[in-house]
Amino acid sequence: MHNEIQRKTRKLLSSRYLDPDNKKIKTMIMYSGGADSLSLAKNILESTSHKIFLHHVILKNFEERDQFQLDVLEKQLHFLRKIREFEFIQSTTEMKISSQKFKYVGLDLTTSLFMGGRSCLALKNQISAIYTGHLLATSAPELFEGISVLNALFTNKRFKPNWILPFRSLDQSSAKLKIYESIGEDGLALTVSCRAPSKTNGVFKSCKKCHACKTREKAVKTLGWDMSLVK
Repeated sequence: MHNEIQRKTRKLLSSRYLDPDNKKIKTMIMYSGGADSLSLAKNILESTSHKIFLHHVILKNFEERDQFQLDVLEKQLHFLRKIREFEFIQSTTEMKISSQKFKYVGLDLTTSLFMGGRSCLALKNQISAIYTGHLLATSAPELFEGISVLNALFTNKRFKPNWILPFRSLDQSSAKLKIYESIGEDGLALTVSCRAPSKTNGVFKSCKKCHACKTREKAVKTLGWDMSLVK
């Protein structure tokens, strides 16, 4: 029995003429290491038979969260491999421009689609779909910039991967609850949402004040889960 996320994912794939049960189809999941991407990967692995490429982009920017994310990655991969096998690939992009001086330094979604598109080309255009875990709240300009970059990469190419956003169809008010429920407390414990972690003696600590920490706190409270999961 598929849950809501899995049913909607299969419906989206079918609408793009991609049979969820076709083992020959290759798809790529852009994977940040956050709760949303863990849920996205888990649900796709469970609800499709596709050959999956899990692609983590190391973002080296002014937030300095790249090592923060890498520290939790191995345990997440182990969690996902209990479902079934997939290929893991990794790439790196760096733009260390001070946020104090320049407010706009590029969007994560655009970077994700650019790196995903480039890796599809490196894999000789064998990828039929690229998944990202963006929600309904993602702004239109961000979506337009992302798809424009992806389209540009495949100009004059005979084959272009579909961009699929399964979480966009979730109700915004309950999206985080459904995402967290799909990975359970054990899965959520493997992730960190904080956007402004501090580092002391090589150990990262969540701020508990940024919008991501507050959103996670609200969802965890609603679910009645242990508050130690807010991080």
